[in-house]
Amino acid sequence: MTRRTLAYTLPVVAVFLLAARKPDHPKHENHYKPLNTIAAPGATITLNGAQSQQAFLKVDGKITNTTGDTLYILRKDQGEFVLPTGNVPVKAPTLFSGPMVIPPGDKGSYTWASADGSTNYHVDRFALNVSGLYSAPNAGTKIAGPEFVLPPAVNTFSAGPFDCNLTMHVQDTKDTQAEFQCVYHGTGVGFIDARTVSARAQSGKEFANILKNAKRDVLLPGDKAKFGVWFQIPVTDGDMQFIPFQALFRDTFSESALMPVPLEAWSFDIDVAKTTEANK
Repeated sequence: MTRRTLAYTLPVVAVFLLAARKPDHPKHENHYKPLNTIAAPGATITLNGAQSQQAFLKVDGKITNTTGDTLYILRKDQGEFVLPTGNVPVKAPTLFSGPMVIPPGDKGSYTWASADGSTNYHVDRFALNVSGLYSAPNAGTKIAGPEFVLPPAVNTFSAGPFDCNLTMHVQDTKDTQAEFQCVYHGTGVGFIDARTVSARAQSGKEFANILKNAKRDVLLPGDKAKFGVWFQIPVTDGDMQFIPFQALFRDTFSESALMPVPLEAWSFDIDVAKTTEANK
């Protein structure tokens, strides 16, 4: 075969292969349009894309928090697809499997995907039950924390439903750095805000945690979080290497009640035009 003949032949072969993607082909794509919208008080839920092949089904969605005082939390492992052959649970992601937290005025995107290895997903119509969406007041109820002595006499402390352990501690004359790991044992949603931790020197003066860029951790029951503190106290207020001082957790811990957000099933029907275009 000459080079010119080959050049003309390759595009024809490629077009033939693409055109051969019939509905019974394993890689044939069905694309869908929503038959309804689902709504939650204070949140907007929209579709970015829904598609299937024989081996999978997925829905790309976006949740926008339109409130100024409510937190939305999506548990990624809760929900199910309703198929003609029965209900199938959604798949929990392997990476970043923790909940998606959507603060007031923010938004988040997530893909709900099928969980098992069946080949029954190439359907014309299905529904998605999103049962893992919860809401909570963004400003939690404060829980008093202890005055934790550094250098430490003990490595653990509790603050209400939070059990904490000192996991790292470095201390010299002018600097003290420490890291804590806490577990939330409550029944709602717990908050840890390391930016509020302060230190009280022997002189009585208080100094802020200089790790000001720390984020607020949001924990569901059984979740763990690590946070760090870094204090700098002038020697005139006590040499930190030898004179104990207190780490103060006055406003660090709080919690809110967690409420499930009921949503109707999100129904989808095949989008014939988009499906035809995708399989050309």
